[in-house]
Amino acid sequence: MKKKVINITKKQPASPMGFTLWLVCNLWQRELRKELLNFDLTHAQYILLNAACELGKNKDAITQIKLAQVTGTDKMMVSKVLRTLESKKLLKRNDLKTDNRAKSIVVTPKGTDLCQKATDIVLAFEKTFFGPIDKNEKVFNKSLSKLLKLNNA
Repeated sequence: MKKKVINITKKQPASPMGFTLWLVCNLWQRELRKELLNFDLTHAQYILLNAACELGKNKDAITQIKLAQVTGTDKMMVSKVLRTLESKKLLKRNDLKTDNRAKSIVVTPKGTDLCQKATDIVLAFEKTFFGPIDKNEKVFNKSLSKLLKLNNA
């Protein structure tokens, strides 16, 4: 990851905190996207595959609706991304026995393996990216979580 200092004091919008957050989010997404390209995954694909792997550990049925709820994403987007993951043989979507309108998601061994490898890289990336605020990481994360909760996300 290239270290690039951005001077946000020049031509700064009216909301410097929001602008700074936007810059950081864009930088984080851009750099993470580069890491995930090594696995032929988009960020959305990784998020949904990882969530399916985590939920699968409980041995409960995983549905597209459940994945959308857990990841805070749109149901239609989830459906589209899961079709792509299925075409890559990373998961299977089966009709749910109790509701034939719903799909049960099962991560394949190939999907589990890829998810673990990608997660190792994602965690290493985040450690590097967020390393400069290491001592304040818990406070930072708590503040972001509070913003999500208070703004009904």
